Amino acid sequence: MGSDFAALDNFFIYVKDLSDQDFGPASQADYIAKMNVWAVSEDEKWDMLECVVKPEDLESTVAVIVLDFDRPWDLMASLKRWLTALQNFVFGLNEKMPSGMFPRLKERVEKHIKTFKDPVLDQNGNITNIV
Repeated sequence: MGSDFAALDNFFIYVKDLSDQDFGPASQADYIAKMNVWAVSEDEKWDMLECVVKPEDLESTVAVIVLDFDRPWDLMASLKRWLTALQNFVFGLNEKMPSGMFPRLKERVEKHIKTFKDPVLDQNGNITNIV
């Protein structure tokens, strides 16, 4: 993924729009979207993200926690550490957000969780209920 020595890695992933039925090799090079990824390898290094993630970016930001399964007995403790680090990071950005932004983001997350529906797949494994 990145350097074994870097506390903060950056790379990007090409993203396919699942609602684009005409997506194919001809259009792939010209119109495919890229998603920036910032990877933090140590929970103590979350503060480094403040350099790259600004409060105004949070509306289009997703956090993903990936745990090391080499030590399954440490999974719960590791998850708790990472969740605490993520919470502290986001709440730290709260102070820098424009007025009313944090409650609005919180409301959007709550609405998404309350209205979430599992994807429906057709016989080919394609998602059919894209919102």
